[in-house]
Amino acid sequence: YSEVFGVNDLGQVVGSSASSMGSRAFLWTAQNGMVDLNSLISSNPNIVLVSALSINNKGMIAAAGNVLGAGVSRNQLIQIDAEISHLHGGPQHIFLLIPQ
Repeated sequence: YSEVFGVNDLGQVVGSSASSMGSRAFLWTAQNGMVDLNSLISSNPNIVLVSALSINNKGMIAAAGNVLGAGVSRNQLIQIDAEISHLHGGPQHIFLLIPQ
């Protein structure tokens, strides 16, 4: 399933989508379709964005996510199955994503 939480005047849509890896934040555009926002961030591999809450007309996105424990990277999480889905638990952080 997917949930939409924000749409801007350009028709860009953000929200959350369920996957085998748990909830993932997404950006949808007519040009690119649905894109997992985790594939677009590279500054910190220990962040998992689980929901995109809003998007403004400049493309800035407010997203909620978790910071993974020490020694577990986002790439490792993608390779590991539902056994460790508990890593999505714990305190969530709010991130401001700014397009570059």
